[in-house]
Amino acid sequence: MSAYDILLIVLFIILLAVAVGLFLPIGRSRTQPGSDVDHEFTGPGSRSDSRNWIAGLIYYNPDDPDLLVPKRLGYGWTINFGHPRGKLFLIVLIALILLPIVLMIFVPGLASYGCHPSGCHLLP
Repeated sequence: MSAYDILLIVLFIILLAVAVGLFLPIGRSRTQPGSDVDHEFTGPGSRSDSRNWIAGLIYYNPDDPDLLVPKRLGYGWTINFGHPRGKLFLIVLIALILLPIVLMIFVPGLASYGCHPSGCHLLP
């Protein structure tokens, strides 16, 4: 098993653990009538307040206790990046994006993987 295969397996396991840790324990469904999620947050700075939406798409409200909130436009859910677990999700997402780049720079021989058969190398 090559170093590249091990890297892919580790990244997959980390991504799976983050997904399970952030989204599985919620146990709420929007389709259930009278669900706790269906309540409208009316605390200081409600969900409809434009000050809590960055560019109208990213929800950031540290006073809102819910991790997942209904999207402002359309159907579905978005993450409250003001929630501690929302911040953790953002940090892990950025780390997963930067991890392959950092490993390619600091692990010798790793950059030669994933290149086309003619033998190109990303690092000299």
